[in-house]
Amino acid sequence: MEDPAEPPGVDPDSERPPILPEMPQRPERPPSLDAPRAAAPTSRPLLTIGGSLVGLVLLSVILLLCTAGNPIAFLVAGGIFGFAALHYMIWGWWLGRMIHEEETAKHDEAQQPSGRA
Repeated sequence: MEDPAEPPGVDPDSERPPILPEMPQRPERPPSLDAPRAAAPTSRPLLTIGGSLVGLVLLSVILLLCTAGNPIAFLVAGGIFGFAALHYMIWGWWLGRMIHEEETAKHDEAQQPSGRA
């Protein structure tokens, strides 16, 4: 017979921890989460492009009004924007590739066993 001072489930002859009750079963996942997702709506890219064009037209009108209709301002602003965009693309592509190659080399070097004894 068990000692009344011992908690239930503890074997007095063993040094093992008390036996814990079984865990309840994990509930089933709802079928709506397992179903494949629907394709993204096609209107989102169209809204983005349309919004960008509206913004570009508004900026052009504001620039035109601020410069009293001088078309040279469009050329200067376009040149500055084009210069920045060109550098962003070239440097971003080149530096991104260099960083990727460097990270790959570090990863490969870490995976190889050292040749020293």
